[in-house]
Amino acid sequence: MYAALRAGPSGSTAAANAIPQARATLYTVPRATGAQASGVAGPDASAYDVNAASSSSLMLVVPVVLVLILILILILFGLLLRSLVATR
Repeated sequence: MYAALRAGPSGSTAAANAIPQARATLYTVPRATGAQASGVAGPDASAYDVNAASSSSLMLVVPVVLVLILILILILFGLLLRSLVATR
């Protein structure tokens, strides 16, 4: 069974925002009928998946990188301070 959804033009924000609701609605049918596979496919679904994955990755990567930069700055500052004190 195939269906075409019209939430907006392909590539639009409205079409991407309709993907979670379309998936939730469409997954009830396969569960009820015992189907092995189902899904929402297309460029908007792919773009939604990539955006969701990259957003969740950014929430993890950015704080880790900032902490590493802070540690490097503290190490460099400590070495600089020690070298200034040791010359006197």
